[in-house]
Amino acid sequence: GLCSFLVWYVAYRDIRVSARLMLGAEAFSVCLILLIGLLVCLHFRTFLDPAQISLAGATPAGVRMGLVMAIFSFVGFESATTLGSEDRDPLRNIPRALSWSVLGSGLFFLVTSYVSILGYRAIGGDYAAADNPIAVLTSHLGHPFLGFLFSLGVIVSAMACALACVNAAARILFTLGRHGIVHPGMARTHRVNATPHHAVALCSLLGFAFPAGCVLAGLSLSQLYDYLGTIATYGFLTVYSMIAIAAPISLRRLGQLRTRHLLHSGVSLLFLSLPLIGTFYPDPGPPMNKFPLWFLSGLAVGVVGYACLRMKYREEIAERIEDDTES
Repeated sequence: GLCSFLVWYVAYRDIRVSARLMLGAEAFSVCLILLIGLLVCLHFRTFLDPAQISLAGATPAGVRMGLVMAIFSFVGFESATTLGSEDRDPLRNIPRALSWSVLGSGLFFLVTSYVSILGYRAIGGDYAAADNPIAVLTSHLGHPFLGFLFSLGVIVSAMACALACVNAAARILFTLGRHGIVHPGMARTHRVNATPHHAVALCSLLGFAFPAGCVLAGLSLSQLYDYLGTIATYGFLTVYSMIAIAAPISLRRLGQLRTRHLLHSGVSLLFLSLPLIGTFYPDPGPPMNKFPLWFLSGLAVGVVGYACLRMKYREEIAERIEDDTES
């Protein structure tokens, strides 16, 4: 509850404060994890793990299932696109933010995963069975306080992630409110802070209420993460796939379509299909085997609702949103 309140308050105050807080929190976590990784390499006097390099023990089924959580952990790099109207030079800064987010976070995930598995292999532990593998590693290194700092960094990082989600979702609601798709109150901005404070409040409330309700219903935190993460991954995969399909179509209308663009879209769709297959095969068992149906049902409701809006207003809303986005 306290964390949700802090997320709401920061998002309500100023987008610059939000951005700086997210940057500072993530910088702290990244530096701490890199420090722990360096201590692991120095302690065990090696950086080479032939088993990982040769992919020993890796199976197609394991890779597919791992990709589901990897996609869920990696998403969010595109959140900067929702802040284009609040950036002084969006055509320059937004592409840079996207590129550096993808490259930087991808390299960071790769290095830290490699080093943490290397350390666990050296101490003979079971990485998959550990609740807090980094804390176990720091204890073996003789620096348990670093494990405490890491846990604190995880909490702060989770708050920064929640803040990014609230900021992005609030801007989407703000745009929808401006065009009458949702309640017009979502399009109101604070007279001093210039933030969509009503949309921020609603997103913050939903971000707290839904997980809290699941916990009260008896779900553990690990189950909550697995369940909601899997369902959310379906949404991300759907959006990313639609973008991969729509990008060549848009470029063709502009007369800028090239062969490399088609190649990029095809490769993207191929990689996006792998985690999707991993959620179906092998059978994850109940209740996760029902998640695709639940997601498709929710998606169908959204598609039908949008189709009704198009029939009511014809092309007017779609054109206004497109013009607003382009501007």
